[in-house]
Amino acid sequence: MLSFYPESTTILPSDNEMRTLHKIASLLGTGSGGGSGSSAVGQQVYYNRNPAAPNNAALDAISFDANGVITQWIGGGSSWV
Repeated sequence: MLSFYPESTTILPSDNEMRTLHKIASLLGTGSGGGSGSSAVGQQVYYNRNPAAPNNAALDAISFDANGVITQWIGGGSSWV
């Protein structure tokens, strides 16, 4: 998993939209030459999903809203942070 940021692919509340998209692309293996697409099975990215739980609450997820707020679901958790 290639990342150009010191925090690797951890999505931070201070990240702008482009930085977050770079991190998602890194998680999916986009542009790294090694991505087979199979890693996308564990990715859950939503628009306006919070406060509803992601489709698979056991996996990590992120949710964007119209105001640019990004919240993260930690796999196995019970709420967005």
